Amino acid sequence: MVEGLDLGLLGEFRVEIDGSPVPADAWRHRRAASLVKLLGLSARHRLAREEIIEALWPDLDPDAGGANVRKAVHLARRALGRAEAIAVHAGLVELWPTGTVATDVQRFEAASERAFASGESEDFRQAAALYPGDLLPDDRETWCEDRRRAIRETYLAVLRGARMWVRVLESEPTDEAAHRELMRAHLEAGNRQAAIRQFERLRAVLGEELGVGPDPLSVALYENVLASEGHEAPTAAERARALLAWGLIHWTRRDFEEAERTALEARALAVDAGLGAQVGEASMLLASIGHARGEWRNFLRDELVEAVRRTPDIAPFVFDSNLCFTEFCLYLPDGAAEMATFAAELHDAAASVGSTRALAHAALVLGETELLAGRLPEAEADLDRAVELHRQAKADSGQSLSLERLAEVAIAQGQRWKARRILRSALRLADGDPLASHLRVKIRGAMVEAASDPAEAAAVAAEGEQVLADSDVCEQCSMSFRIAASIAFSRAGDVARARRHLEEAARITEMWQGGPWPAAVDGARAILELDLGRGMLAQA
Repeated sequence: MVEGLDLGLLGEFRVEIDGSPVPADAWRHRRAASLVKLLGLSARHRLAREEIIEALWPDLDPDAGGANVRKAVHLARRALGRAEAIAVHAGLVELWPTGTVATDVQRFEAASERAFASGESEDFRQAAALYPGDLLPDDRETWCEDRRRAIRETYLAVLRGARMWVRVLESEPTDEAAHRELMRAHLEAGNRQAAIRQFERLRAVLGEELGVGPDPLSVALYENVLASEGHEAPTAAERARALLAWGLIHWTRRDFEEAERTALEARALAVDAGLGAQVGEASMLLASIGHARGEWRNFLRDELVEAVRRTPDIAPFVFDSNLCFTEFCLYLPDGAAEMATFAAELHDAAASVGSTRALAHAALVLGETELLAGRLPEAEADLDRAVELHRQAKADSGQSLSLERLAEVAIAQGQRWKARRILRSALRLADGDPLASHLRVKIRGAMVEAASDPAEAAAVAAEGEQVLADSDVCEQCSMSFRIAASIAFSRAGDVARARRHLEEAARITEMWQGGPWPAAVDGARAILELDLGRGMLAQA
């Protein structure tokens, strides 16, 4: 009797033999599971030994890789309960050669092909039902990433074919076409507010995940929604959001003059209506324009300082929206000196209007400049004052960032125990804060550096990875964590994770020119290569 092997690879890994599941604890050896998964995804379920080594252990020499293959074959046979479950012959390794092999990936891909061939909505829906989740979501090794991405793209295409727009957005929140289809559906149903809320979700997710705004088609549709007959006139907030969306489009097209004009119009409208969030967004767009023009120094003086003088009640929104830009400017050529001047001007403006929050921000920036200059006692005093002033102003985000910087001072002073205590307080303040997507990952980077030993550093980095996976984080603010995590995993012998963070850091670096990150990436890469050369990385 020919036995059948059925592999579940979508959503979770499972194995059945003639309908009877193989217990999960049979796969406690990662090598065995990885080999079965790799062969299950391969054409005809067999691969050359060299292909297996290249996929699973690319950093090992042929002898060490061959030993890993032999061990994996032995463990896989034991897990499957049959010596003949894995055959090795003439350099080929084959899964279940004496029976049939089926996978949920094959079933999904076959159903998808039928749907694309027929174009029928019901066929697309049937194919979508065969996709319980991404390919091997718990396996983050590089060998399955390309296949995972390809299958996921097929799934998204199937959902689009079925016009299942809500499901599309569950899997790909930045899909603008899906957002537009839902906006149109809401508008056709006479639900103008739902269409407006859909556009707001689009703006938010594009800004948080990609750092961009909606494209012209989406903004034009939004304006049609606002102008739809039989409804009240758009609010100031809705008009400001439309202006800001067009401003981002002009920014993307490098039409800085029109982007600036639109941002200034949106800011004026928002200031008149007391819309702090929109004032902050307009200010952030103006900051990007100033940086692109090489006029970031003028922006800091004219925008942030003048915001305190003109609209002290709204100024905190300007500070928060420009958090990333302000931090980035510290590391530009002559940035620390320029930022110290900015901090002094901001302090004077804050004192003139009695703004505790602005005084706190000035103390934070001044403390950061002292830290970067290596004047640790002065930095500690300024940052202590920033913590207290932010506490008085009930500004958790500023207090959290000030504590994170204070922990960096402690690390520089060799007081890692003190840094860990400070960072725990910073993390408590960051959780639930509107700027959590910026702060939590930045704090995690400092926590990796404050770890007491390499093993603890790798464990903290692994916890930080969960933060990246579970929530949207600011890519720019993730840089310190990416670099620290790469080094920590390198020291721990986990080359795949070290390289993954290094690759992400290099990608983000290309988006922001002029800062310290290219050197940081090069330094982390050198550490990884040095550890490889010393043979510190695990052989399994």
